[in-house]
Amino acid sequence: MPTHAINRLKLSTQYARILPIIGLSISSRGVEFLKHAKDRVAICFHDIKSIHCACQDQDLRYFAYVTREQRVINGISNSPIQQQPPVPSLSKNGDYHNYCHVFVVKNESMSTEVNFI
Repeated sequence: MPTHAINRLKLSTQYARILPIIGLSISSRGVEFLKHAKDRVAICFHDIKSIHCACQDQDLRYFAYVTREQRVINGISNSPIQQQPPVPSLSKNGDYHNYCHVFVVKNESMSTEVNFI
């Protein structure tokens, strides 16, 4: 699944002149998306326990990871902490859903460093 998402990102951005820039703060606790790396404005956080797998593409600039998160119902999650603005879902029993997060970096050494963590 992550390799398919990486290929979709490559196809959808091959002609893009500007890509969105976010920062990633990776630790033993998990992965935090930062709106501005300098200001450290957090967009969302994925606990390390929710990350199921990670992979890297052959050119070493693309990487992805899959998280398992509880779905939300009408914008309200059944979990006690909401990590980002909710997205309404049709789920009625608060079940879980897998999400694939794909990134591209400027050079392969940055991506390789991420996958060693």
